[in-house]
Amino acid sequence: MVRARMLLVCPLLVAALLIPAGSAAAGPPARAVMIAGVNDFRAGQGLPRLRASRSLNRSAVAYARVLMRTGRFEHSSRGIRASRRFTVRGEVLEIHRGRPARFRRALRSWKRSGSHRSVLLSPRVRYVGAGYVRGRYHGRNAGIWVVHVGKL
Repeated sequence: MVRARMLLVCPLLVAALLIPAGSAAAGPPARAVMIAGVNDFRAGQGLPRLRASRSLNRSAVAYARVLMRTGRFEHSSRGIRASRRFTVRGEVLEIHRGRPARFRRALRSWKRSGSHRSVLLSPRVRYVGAGYVRGRYHGRNAGIWVVHVGKL
């Protein structure tokens, strides 16, 4: 009986390991880690922490998916697709090869860029949303981070 189960389970496990993963969006853990990193950066500069916004989270994930699906990497020309109640909005993007979320790398590159740094450290914003998508970008495994910030 045990041998029969093993003969059935082993091929299923091997098949599961060989099937490539499709595009997947980051769930709450990756998003929470990125938001915590943004807030730690702000706190280190004497700025208040940002509150997580469902609307900005949805907007960030949706735009990360668009970038991955279309193979583009540019800021949205139509604006951030969050609640219209946000009167101030900002966006930072990051792309890297491989599939791990690499939030530290993204934050480090944003901290070193004057324009991205100014978005994350804006004293005008009070809310944040983050989205991460992994998949195939121009034929290679890649991950894309999108962070949206705003003020109601």
